[in-house]
Amino acid sequence: MASSSSSQWNVTLTRAAQPVNVYISGIAAPLSAAQPDADSMEMQQFEGKPWKISASERQIAVKQYTHSRKLPLPTTLDCCIEGSYFTCQYIGHGQSKVAYLMQTIESHEYSGKVLKLGASDDIEPEVIRELQFSELYPQLYAWSWCVEYNVVGHPVFEWKGWVVDYALPLDQFLNQPNLPKEASSFCIVGAVRCMLHAAEHTHYMSDNAFFNFGIVRDQVVILDVGSRPIHSDTMSKSHFHAKVMKKFWSKAKLLVSVSDVTSCENAWRQSESMTSARKAFNELWDRIDRSDVVAHCSAVQSAQMAHWLRYARDEKHHFNPMCPHAASLLDSVSEESLDWLRYHLLWGKVSMYSLSMDGTIAFNEGNEVNSPLLKLELLIRTTHDRRATVCADAHVNVLSEDELDLLLKAWKNDYWLWMHPSNINASWNDTGNQWQQRCRKAFRTFLFHIIGNYEMVIFFLTAPFTSDNLDLFRRCWEQSSTNKEVLERIKRLVRES
Repeated sequence: MASSSSSQWNVTLTRAAQPVNVYISGIAAPLSAAQPDADSMEMQQFEGKPWKISASERQIAVKQYTHSRKLPLPTTLDCCIEGSYFTCQYIGHGQSKVAYLMQTIESHEYSGKVLKLGASDDIEPEVIRELQFSELYPQLYAWSWCVEYNVVGHPVFEWKGWVVDYALPLDQFLNQPNLPKEASSFCIVGAVRCMLHAAEHTHYMSDNAFFNFGIVRDQVVILDVGSRPIHSDTMSKSHFHAKVMKKFWSKAKLLVSVSDVTSCENAWRQSESMTSARKAFNELWDRIDRSDVVAHCSAVQSAQMAHWLRYARDEKHHFNPMCPHAASLLDSVSEESLDWLRYHLLWGKVSMYSLSMDGTIAFNEGNEVNSPLLKLELLIRTTHDRRATVCADAHVNVLSEDELDLLLKAWKNDYWLWMHPSNINASWNDTGNQWQQRCRKAFRTFLFHIIGNYEMVIFFLTAPFTSDNLDLFRRCWEQSSTNKEVLERIKRLVRES
């Protein structure tokens, strides 16, 4: 679309009080990108007129993101769709898409729906349109090209936009406290059933982590179709297991107890073909009492919607913290390292610390066992934030031993940030030497309790948490005889590299 054609559009959106975020390569297409022909725009209901978005004058800060990738758009947008105006508030993003909750002052069929924005070559609306009859995806209402305007009203980027039903992501649902007993089975069986029936229509998900599935009413649906278009050939069960299910079981065990996953995994393994697997999971699905799960999900969804629609004025969130860093790791981590990490560390009962509703470290006063995903997020976020206090670039830099000592000393001295209040209160009569001993012992215990492994915490304070560094730690752990040897060896290797 040539920018010279912008004069035919009536630009009536409120202009932002701040510039739009810079373009991130691979996310939005320049306006010079080629437009599709009319035949490919069947779902567009507005005679080829592009939708319009711009940064809202009132930007609502987001306390928690769903992914660590830099958000390529403002958190609050003004949107115009065929003369109807919406305020759109950020509710999530991933590798290539951003989702916004839509609302209007006057009643509109899209109020309460979700606007999704992706790259110009994103295949999601086309896949959903073709397979809408299957009811495996949120209802698609419309899609069109969407032009982003900057602060002075000039068109700057072109997105593909589409409007769908809101669905509560499974990872957010499973992170809630006091879940009904059927919640795990509901989510696992529902997700597997979705993948098997999508495969029947030759659609295979490229990323089947739990955050790419959601709950709409009493059904589990596929939230993100991924990057794989609809194929012409069907997969055998063995091929489907290698390409899809093997990854799914590893990721599922980060949020659901191993025993719950294993029962479903056995049903999959005992099925002789894709057809018998679909039949088996349909029967499992029919046996689940979904009433309590649906009621709990509705309560969580209502709390989230109320929070977003109040523009985040209410400081008391009614849902658990997001895990953006852990979600990003799942994009690249090997199945071997993920399974090793989960088996050796993440399902332990060491859960003295957790993340508060605003994403900061808090004491786990309820003695609840954190999910592996939440423990992993705690490790990544905590070590990254402390590294950022001494690193020019915490995503890249490897600390020397002197820099590591400086970081640890400063962190230990900030005892009010990590020491339990009861321990602080017990120290009032300590001598100087007693306080130093108390502080030193409590600090080492704190580092251990972050994930249940002191050496891993020290290593990821030394080097950034990446899938490559996790692989390196796993190899050193398996090849070393003592914890001290692990730490010395791995710090040497990462500094030499």
